[in-house]
Amino acid sequence: MGNQQAKTLVLSDYDTGWLAGFMDGEGCFTFTERREKGQRNSWRPIVTIVNTHVSTLEKCVSILDAAGVAHYIRWYNPNNPKYAWRWDLQIAGHKRLLRLLNWITPHLFTKQKQAEGILDFLNLRAPKGPGDHYGNEEMGLIRGVRHLNQRGPRD
Repeated sequence: MGNQQAKTLVLSDYDTGWLAGFMDGEGCFTFTERREKGQRNSWRPIVTIVNTHVSTLEKCVSILDAAGVAHYIRWYNPNNPKYAWRWDLQIAGHKRLLRLLNWITPHLFTKQKQAEGILDFLNLRAPKGPGDHYGNEEMGLIRGVRHLNQRGPRD
């Protein structure tokens, strides 16, 4: 189901709002750290949605396709039979994330600060190469987004 070539479909305000609301509740906007032996660590911005409901996955895919946002889907089979299969829908890569975040961020509420932090990071990294070191501002954005995702009470 994951697509690399986005399709041109019709996108309604209702669908945009539905996806933004779903991402506010079930999405994760974060950075993952990559550690390579003998190399410096690198940071990968990523947006993930996790759920078990197949019709919800199909709706997410339909909306993302209409918006031209490429994504990847992974299925997980739990070891314990009392748990359901789950799917992870992931959006990674600077171009894909720029497309998604420029479109969806104004419609977010709960996760808007995380999305804005990733968007600011992507804009700072745009003129740089993948091997360029992270500056203080970039590291501050990474730490800020990760802090917002920590467990515990929030304002």
